[in-house]
Amino acid sequence: MPFLNFNGTICPEDALLIAAGNPAFRRGEGLIETMRWHRDAVPLLRLHLQRLNRSLPFLGLGGFALEQLEEEIMKTAVACGRPQAAMIRAQFFPGPAPAPLQFLIECRTADGPPPQGLSLGIATQVQKNPDALSALKTTSRLAYSFARREAALRNLDDVLLTNFHGRVVESTVCNVFAIRNGHIYTPPLSEGCIAGVMRAYLLEQVQLGGMPFTEKPLEAGEVLEADEVFLSNALRGVLPVRKLNSRVYASALTLQIAEAICLW
Repeated sequence: MPFLNFNGTICPEDALLIAAGNPAFRRGEGLIETMRWHRDAVPLLRLHLQRLNRSLPFLGLGGFALEQLEEEIMKTAVACGRPQAAMIRAQFFPGPAPAPLQFLIECRTADGPPPQGLSLGIATQVQKNPDALSALKTTSRLAYSFARREAALRNLDDVLLTNFHGRVVESTVCNVFAIRNGHIYTPPLSEGCIAGVMRAYLLEQVQLGGMPFTEKPLEAGEVLEADEVFLSNALRGVLPVRKLNSRVYASALTLQIAEAICLW
């Protein structure tokens, strides 16, 4: 039976742990960190922790220490058989005194190899608009779930969300990048996208394959006219996009980037 870690205690997966009045359950008042577990470590844990400690003050909660997060992740992985590769999903949410910060950590089977190229569309029924919370990865996932259902109905791998300006923001689970004329572009957080951990790692590289990274708003037409488009997240790395609507892209430069930053 799979196990999970609730506030430092290993519990069976089917244990009833969350009270009906829990803020994360009742109001979506919580945060998520979805991490890659690979050979007894989380490759981008420093960046995950930085994002978490920037986000927790929005819930009125204190931060996490690196050593504590490492210990709790390891404890969870060991309870689940210490797999070579897995997904670590951690939720953080308010709780009653004397432990106002609570957490729930799961260790799940990692996704298989990414497809050779994703087929995308543009979401038609939900938008992602910039506000004080738009960069946070919260437990409130309804808009993303709704957009993913649209993708499934259209037989697509994912859809890109736009903001009220009609500009491309992100996909339902990834940040988005466009390669054009030797530059790599990605929307700034002010457009409404989540502050992705792999996005932050890529921006730290300054340039890859001789191409500089630039944050700029992306009109849908600019993405459609790009030489290549790719998505990124901390679980699956860099994912080439094969098709957006009827536009078909190359992926040679994207594959070079994916190889250059491969962390597992």
